[in-house]
Amino acid sequence: MLNNNKESDDPKRDVFISYSHKDIKWVKECLLPMIESWQLDFAIDHADFLPGKRLASTIHEFITTSKHVIFICTQSFIDSEWCRDELETVRAQDPASIKQKAIPVVLNETSVPDLLADTIWCNLCGRMYETDEWKKLCKALNGNWSPTSDRILAGQHDLSLFFGNMRDNDTETIILARSHSTSEIKGVSNVLSDDAAIGLSHIYTFLAEAGKTKGLRLVLSDRGGNLSDHFAQNAPMNLIIFGGTFQGNKILDRISNGLIRYKQSSEEPKYCYEIKGNLFVPNQDHMSFIIYKSRTEADNTVLVLFSPWPYANRLAAQYFGENYWTFVNHERDREFLNIYEVENKDSVPVLIRSER
Repeated sequence: MLNNNKESDDPKRDVFISYSHKDIKWVKECLLPMIESWQLDFAIDHADFLPGKRLASTIHEFITTSKHVIFICTQSFIDSEWCRDELETVRAQDPASIKQKAIPVVLNETSVPDLLADTIWCNLCGRMYETDEWKKLCKALNGNWSPTSDRILAGQHDLSLFFGNMRDNDTETIILARSHSTSEIKGVSNVLSDDAAIGLSHIYTFLAEAGKTKGLRLVLSDRGGNLSDHFAQNAPMNLIIFGGTFQGNKILDRISNGLIRYKQSSEEPKYCYEIKGNLFVPNQDHMSFIIYKSRTEADNTVLVLFSPWPYANRLAAQYFGENYWTFVNHERDREFLNIYEVENKDSVPVLIRSER
């Protein structure tokens, strides 16, 4: 039986990670790559806890035999009884913080447990990719900062340059999507086509991969311009326009300062674009779609994934989702417009027009 109040005199590893499972995406995608780049021996529940053992005693064993314990401080951490128990165990083993056993990594300043209030934080609130804070954490854990550490932070910094506050979970991002009105289903006023639903799944996937898992609001707009929910269309906002909507076209024209306008008529050419005041007519026998992103600004980044063809509209979301790192690496915070052509459903999108 382990004595939970006594720390091992010969720790088996450098660090154990204590976190709420609601924060596992950040832990896996942001924290673990950095710790690995510091050449530290670490343990985390999903990789190191073996089936068949009692959970409570396993947690205590890993805490006791680790030199440091990182606590990922969020509201989810505070709400977790398991996390609170882990913190109490560490405080009992090092009550005066002489051995620096408890290392708080704070993602939300209002979510620091009382038992860590007098302990110096690694403060990543609002500065998730600030080198100085990560280097201090590396030093506290006796890690070795490496060129890989720099590359990881550089990549995350480029993501922030590209998406701006759109990937910040504390700010709202609106997804404005085309839908169809219906009166056939009681209590349902908007429905999505299969292509629109699949396209939205691609959008939610790449946002999650970029770190945006909270603060998303889906607003649907039908053919008549009726919205499922209202938002201040002339106010600064983080916005993804998916598909052709009355409101989206107006916002795109305003945000791009007339760089691009979509035009549709009953005559030939049926689908075309006005780019910088000049008419651009894609091949009418093929499908086309556009990817546009405004210049990155705080609370005012607009991404447009649009095609007049439902399938190509879905393809715009899929293509961006599969290639967003390419856009991040080449565009960063710049405004850009790309128009792609698709010959048929089996063909690869071809870039036919690009504007910066």
